[in-house]
Amino acid sequence: FEAKPVSVGDGAPRVLDARTAFVMDSMLQEVTKTGTAASARPKLGRSDIAGKTGTTNESHDAWFAGYNPKVVAIAWIGFDKPASLGDRETGGGLALPMWMSYMDIALKNVPQESRQVPEGVSVMSKMFDRVALIGIGLIGSSLAHVMRKKGLAGEITGYARSETTRSKAMELGLVDRIFGSAAEAVKDADLVILCSPVGTYGALAEEINPALKAGAI
Repeated sequence: FEAKPVSVGDGAPRVLDARTAFVMDSMLQEVTKTGTAASARPKLGRSDIAGKTGTTNESHDAWFAGYNPKVVAIAWIGFDKPASLGDRETGGGLALPMWMSYMDIALKNVPQESRQVPEGVSVMSKMFDRVALIGIGLIGSSLAHVMRKKGLAGEITGYARSETTRSKAMELGLVDRIFGSAAEAVKDADLVILCSPVGTYGALAEEINPALKAGAI
């Protein structure tokens, strides 16, 4: 017996605004252009892939979640009983090669697809006047680097609890301003990106919600 998978059709309800999806997809494409998964494009010979590497504290887990318009795949590596994979091990170094090996086969002979810009989005050098990054760790700093390089934001603000992290972020030029309050960081921001551990999202959402300007993404 072989089950027939259910296909999502054009009539499926949209759960994410097309503009938001396009912007996030554009950022995730940058990961495979200039970020921690930059080796994927030349390896696969494709420009329509995107994704994000991930590494947990003490390198207990490493993964890469990536996709193109037709195929989504996630590669993970770790121990059944949590233990460090090594001091310098990351998702880009361990999981990404597995993902590329799979996608090399899965996308063989699959035509490349370009993204269509949705109505309401203008492609320009500066997409946002102000972007707030809530958390300046590996993910936040990677996004800040891409935005700086591409000139996607007029101003980048950040939030970090640690004074040491705040000082380092300013020293490296990752942000224009950084705060110890998430609510202060998102003030007047056009785009807010949560770059902190998933377990903190609830508390952060409660803190920043009153401070978000109307129309912020």
